[in-house]
Amino acid sequence: MKKLFVTSCIWLLGTSFSIMAEVKDLNFTKKEYKKFEKAEATFKLSEKYQNPYDPEVIKVDAKITEPDGNTYLMPCFYYIPSTFTKGTGTEEKDKATWMLRFTPQKSGEYKVVILTKDNAKEEISKEVNLNVKERDKNGFIRVNKDNKYTLNFDNGAQYY
Repeated sequence: MKKLFVTSCIWLLGTSFSIMAEVKDLNFTKKEYKKFEKAEATFKLSEKYQNPYDPEVIKVDAKITEPDGNTYLMPCFYYIPSTFTKGTGTEEKDKATWMLRFTPQKSGEYKVVILTKDNAKEEISKEVNLNVKERDKNGFIRVNKDNKYTLNFDNGAQYY
């Protein structure tokens, strides 16, 4: 037992406690979405990274909790607005932001938190609630569970 305590203390002393990237200004583009509509959010991180596209440097995911309690992770991405015209392209690096996009497939209240991880340290943002209303849309096309040679929409309608 003493050996474990000493090893833990040595490990803690050798660990660097640098400041972690804090999630700021997590905002969805709309207050309310409809089922099967693209939901989009933007946010900033308090820290800047040499290569924000490398998950070895900074990994950012959203933990999404659906109305029925199921949870899943959705990767977030670093976005720099760009304008392309014939022969040229410009980036607006001062408007760079982190983004989350996903498609809610159930109606009800969703809970979203952003998880960031760099240098083996993790941070969790404050929870944001998102309300999703019912909608008469077919949904995504998937392989029929009963007949793998046909396709169906999420609502059960057959896709031809």
